[in-house]
Amino acid sequence: MSKKGLGKGVGALIKSAETIKSYQGAKRSDKYEVVEIDMDRITVNPYQPRKEMDPIALEDLKESIAEHGLMNPISVKEIIGGFEIIAGERRFRAFQLLGLKTIPAIITPVISNADQLEKALIENIQREDLNPLEIANSYQQLMNEFGYTQEQLAERFDKKRSTVANFLRLLRLPEAVQELLLTKQITMGHARALLSLDDHIQMISAANDILSKDLTVRATEKLVKDILSEKVIVSKEGDNKKVENRQTRITTEEQVVLQEIEGRLREKLGTNVKIFTKKNNSGSIEIEFYSSDDFERIIEIIDK
Repeated sequence: MSKKGLGKGVGALIKSAETIKSYQGAKRSDKYEVVEIDMDRITVNPYQPRKEMDPIALEDLKESIAEHGLMNPISVKEIIGGFEIIAGERRFRAFQLLGLKTIPAIITPVISNADQLEKALIENIQREDLNPLEIANSYQQLMNEFGYTQEQLAERFDKKRSTVANFLRLLRLPEAVQELLLTKQITMGHARALLSLDDHIQMISAANDILSKDLTVRATEKLVKDILSEKVIVSKEGDNKKVENRQTRITTEEQVVLQEIEGRLREKLGTNVKIFTKKNNSGSIEIEFYSSDDFERIIEIIDK
């Protein structure tokens, strides 16, 4: 098989070849100008939210660049001794696979680490969906390191606060289950269902059932309900044992109504909600929160 050429070439496909200049230590300009930068002077972004890159998607990108050229330059900022990628790591890695020595780039003014993480996150979401767990970790990093609140994250990324909260809840999953989500062995729907369980042993046991029985999200939700209603008991070893003909704590009709109410409360508050009943028609409602900011968010919703 003959090796593909670079088509028109990267220069001809970014406005015009005249806009691309060789960068050899000239003073940085605030103007957004496309320049050619040596690949060996560029380092990757330490705040890159994507921890794993799909090798097949990366190979497809390499082939596309080989045939059509680079349609959009990467963005970099100057650091001591070279440049650091702000956005475009997948394009950079594709150029590495092609063995190219330089890459078209836009040198932007120095930005804060928070802005750099934001830019990387926004670009990845727009160009190729991040894994839900990667989004959750990025949100948490912005909160921990740069003081963002859930409300600010929701505004910045045009999401509902409940959506941000649901992503952050994924970090409550045990590491073994997080790995399944990261490697796409389970979906976001599966993960959200598992979060209704009480402890990590139950979550891991149910996750094993998802894999071994190829459970759908709906089937997983039923399994979780059975565990919570004690129709299925999880042993300390994590094995699931089905309980036949066991009287549950509440009647089926009551259970359906309460589960519907729990679902409405979860949607309204953006967090896990459980309703517990007693024989004398009393009971309690348990509302989970995961930080002081999350607590204040829930109180604000209740006060409205």
